[in-house]
Order: sequence, then C-alpha cells, then structure tokens
Amino acid sequence: MIIVWFKNDLRLNDNTALIEAIKTNQPIMCVFQINNPQLLENSKSQDYFFQSVQVFNDNLIQINQPLHFIYGDTEDSFDKLLTQFPETKAIYTNISERGYGLERDHLIRKVAQNHTVDFYGFMDHHLIGAHELLKKDQTPFKVFTPYYNQWKKLAKPAFQKVDLEKFKHLVIQRQEIDLFKEGTAKLKELTENIEQSFNTNLKQVRESYDEFIDNRLEDYPKDRDFPSLNGTSDLSKDLTTGLISIREVYWRLVQHAPESDAKQAFIRQLCWRDFYNMVYAYNPDAKNLEIKSEYRKINWRYSEEDFQKWIDGETGYPLVDAAMKHFKQTGELHNRLRMVVASFLTKDLLIDWRWGEKYFSEQLIDYDSASNIGGWQWASSTGTDAAPYFRIFNPTTQSERFDPKGDFIRQHLPNLANLSNKDIHKPNDSQRQTLGYPQEIVDHKFARQRALEAFKG
Repeated sequence: MIIVWFKNDLRLNDNTALIEAIKTNQPIMCVFQINNPQLLENSKSQDYFFQSVQVFNDNLIQINQPLHFIYGDTEDSFDKLLTQFPETKAIYTNISERGYGLERDHLIRKVAQNHTVDFYGFMDHHLIGAHELLKKDQTPFKVFTPYYNQWKKLAKPAFQKVDLEKFKHLVIQRQEIDLFKEGTAKLKELTENIEQSFNTNLKQVRESYDEFIDNRLEDYPKDRDFPSLNGTSDLSKDLTTGLISIREVYWRLVQHAPESDAKQAFIRQLCWRDFYNMVYAYNPDAKNLEIKSEYRKINWRYSEEDFQKWIDGETGYPLVDAAMKHFKQTGELHNRLRMVVASFLTKDLLIDWRWGEKYFSEQLIDYDSASNIGGWQWASSTGTDAAPYFRIFNPTTQSERFDPKGDFIRQHLPNLANLSNKDIHKPNDSQRQTLGYPQEIVDHKFARQRALEAFKG
C-alpha cells in the first residue's frame, strides 16, 4: 500500500506525488494531517485553507474516494498511522523546500524510516526549485533581475493529467477507525463555524483566469497597481492551497496568450514566487532575522497602541485605513496596498516588520511564507533585493497616484465618501472632526526623518 500525503496541493490533476503513486499500481490511501501549529484563533488564513480542504474532500466523496484525516502531533500521528497499517510500503508527498514545511517533511521521513517505509518527496509547488538555479559560482542569487534573466531561459515542467479511472481503481475506501474518526471530527470543528464563504471552485477559477488572459492581460502592466480596478488574475490564493497548479497557470498563459510585453510582465510575477522560495531556502532564519545583517540592530518602536490602530485602519491616512479595514474583513489585500501599508508600519511608525509579517501570516488567505517574509523584508529594506532604506512611501502621494478618484477609499471608508477627489486623500481638520475620522497618527515628514536616522544607525 502507498500513502499519498496531501498538504497544500488540494487537487487531483497535475499533482506530482499522486501521479507518481498511481504509476506504482499499488493500493493508495489518501491522507491529510491536521496538526496543532496550523491552528489559530480568528485567522482568515486558517479559515480559507480548511474550507478549501473541506471542499476538496467533498469533491472526493462525490467520486467515492474520500481523504483520511489524522489529527495531533505530526510525528505521533504518522507513527500511529504506520503502526495501524503495517502493509504500507511508501509515503508519497509533495515536499517543501523551506521553513516549517521542510522541517515537517524531515520529521516524517524519519518516522517512515523507523517503520522501514520508503519516503518519496516531489517538487511540485514551483516552476523552478530553490536549488535548481544558482549563480556561476554555485551561490544563490541575491538580486531578482539576474535571477529572472536566467530563470526565463530554463525549460519549465509540463502539466500532467491524472489517470482518474486508474486512481479510482487503486484508491482504498474509507477506513472507519478511531484514528480517522478523530481527524474527521477535528476538520468539522474547524470548518463548521466559518462565517465567510470563499470561492474554491476550480471550474470557476479556470474560467476567471481564461477571461483574464483574453480580456485583461494586455492592460495588466498598468492596471495591476490600481486596487479599484479588476486588473490582476486573483490566482494567488488558489496557488496557495494548490487548487490549481503553478504549471497549469504557466502553460495556460504560454499556450493561449499572444506574445506581448504584458504577457512577459505576468510571467515575471510568477518568477517572483520562485525567487522568494529560493531566498528563504538559503536564509532559513529569515522569518525572524533580517537578511541584511547591517539592519539587525535597528531601534524599532514597539507601540501596541499604534500597531492596533494600524490593524484597525485608524491611522488617519485614508488609503492605509481603507486597505487595512478591507484586509481585516476579507483576508485579501492588493499587492500595491501591501507595499503601502507595510511601508507605513515599518517606516512611518517604525514598528518592527516582524509584527506585520506575523499579522499577515494569520490573516492573508493567500499566505505563502516565503513571499510574505520576502515582501516584508523588501518593504522594510532589510532583505534581499529590498527597497533602499531611504525609499519611504508617502501614503498621501501613493493614494493620489493609485486611487486618484478615491474609489477604493470610498468603498471602505464610507464616512469619507462625499469628500472631493482631492480632499479624500487628506481631509482637513474640520472635515475629520465633522466626519468622525481620526487625525493622522504621525506627521509623515517627521516620520520619514526619524526612519532615515534609525536606518543610518
């Protein structure tokens, strides 16, 4: 028997581990493990992920091939599983190359060895793996553009269809034992009270992406920075859970979109996923430690009050506040707005980037550890190929430039809706008092100088 261990690869088609397991012609048991480090309170990221797991399992139930859920400490869960099923010959899974996922894979590899079970891990989440593309001296890239110039020359892995009929023939039906009953009960507990409903329908995701390629791709380079426009593919959350594979995204674009600068601009964004994956793989402490060592002793402010105002969208800067209120409600945040609010937290408020990274990790429904860490170290000027420390976004200028008519602000700050297109970016004192909108938490000119001095050391 082969165990296929599903994680953030919630699909059958183009699932490398599953396809390789089917090739063995051995009986297959599909397993998903729920462990305590995944479980958080009031987490949009968790809600979206486990709702996606539930939908994936529901789809499998429809073809009479449900997942087997196990719950608890990761090592202990798999030890119990392999003890319960001594006929297991191997575990097949799509592995991570960095962070917690890498550590977890190593742990289960050891558990498998203790049971004389083979462990086969497959690179599935990226077009180019973290260790596949290095500089000529065999050291990792530190700057994106040279990495991208080499990345785009490499052949990309093909999209693979699963042999569904063979899978149905090989897969083991639900085993009604206590180990699995506990796991199924835990999934129900995690999903039954989720208030927000997320779209996890693969057919709709594909249709939306095809519509983007056909109708919006050519405007992508200019529209993608404007949060009030429908200018992006909106695929990041689906790549996070593995609802759709990165290979399908890449080849659907390559095969259906005519050659253009816009097409290359979109492909360049796909490359950023691989770049940050590589950066985190070679800088395993990056979640807690600045990659640029010269910025490890910045005298950050640790103001709980200011941090909470940032979270709640009460900073007095309309675009920042609209973005954070929208984020708190939905778990989604446009990339331009991520840069704006991250710059505001780390430069205007001079609050430790790790606070922001942690909050995003709990709330982003498209949370990817490498991209999130990379983004925060970029915004705070502390990471690889980061913005220079003296690049400090003016939140009002960003608002005027990327939400010129105030459409996004009006949508999420209705109390400011009747202000003029000019005033909505920076209401005066009288307007703030009348409309119940807070004063600016800090003067940007003062904050900018404070940040420059902090980074200069």
